[in-house]
Amino acid sequence: MGNTSEEKEALIRKINCVYHDAEHSEYDDRHSEIISGEVDWWDKVGKQYIKNNFSDGNHLSLLDIGTGTGFVVKTLTSHLSEKCQVFAYDLSQSMLHQAKKTINAMGENQYNFVCGDAEILPFADEFFDVITINAVLHHLPNYRRCLKQAKRALKSKGILIIAHEPNNKFFKSPLVRFMATAYKKLGGSVVKVSDRIQQTVNKELVSSGYIDRELTKDEIIDLVEVSSIAEHKKIDPRRGFNAQVLLEESLAGYSLLEKNSESTFGYRSKIPFMKVVQSAMKYLTNGNGTLFSMVVMKP
Repeated sequence: MGNTSEEKEALIRKINCVYHDAEHSEYDDRHSEIISGEVDWWDKVGKQYIKNNFSDGNHLSLLDIGTGTGFVVKTLTSHLSEKCQVFAYDLSQSMLHQAKKTINAMGENQYNFVCGDAEILPFADEFFDVITINAVLHHLPNYRRCLKQAKRALKSKGILIIAHEPNNKFFKSPLVRFMATAYKKLGGSVVKVSDRIQQTVNKELVSSGYIDRELTKDEIIDLVEVSSIAEHKKIDPRRGFNAQVLLEESLAGYSLLEKNSESTFGYRSKIPFMKVVQSAMKYLTNGNGTLFSMVVMKP
């Protein structure tokens, strides 16, 4: 494994690419907290901030960074005219193929599928009216670089939507961390690396020279979910993000249109009464959920 920061960042990018290539066909089944848990929020956002916000909808351009299997684009399609230009952008070529199967059957929009790094966007300055980033920042070795690129590519008065990011405000309370740890030990919802994915990742990383020994499942998660909180072996509130800090440090001057905080991990949980537990934990954290989403507008 790399010793320098540059080598570590390169390893994180590579392992995320290989991991999501291996996961593409089962991603939707493994992440019902996104596919089922967040569809209503994205549908509302599409209507309120996209369909109702742009008078010339026929010429609207949208970029979905880290499109995965196409969940965001699929959900927003009903709020886009058939002449909109939509770019689905992802590091994983296999994820893009999966997205293409889903999205191309949705309508006559001008869909474009582009493979690339979220931290290096191959698009002109002020090209997009809307940029969406769903469940992406916590996978990146340098999320600030991604946001800087997104700001460059977004038009003035354009909309930037950041969603499904780990909320470290939720985990500040020691009691909440204890409850979350107990939840995990009881078999609660966390990302689990299958034997197949572990073997696939290790085979590719060893053969390409990124590592000189095979990684454990915990080590793989540490690199794939680099800024997640609950997905790691130990819950560490120093990981994750604070929506207000993110706005002040990386999106200074942008107008906050909406901020939302929810705990959708219960969609993957088989523990009885999980929704009740979620409500109790949200009460203990002054309304904070495990995840946050935000909608901002460029000056």
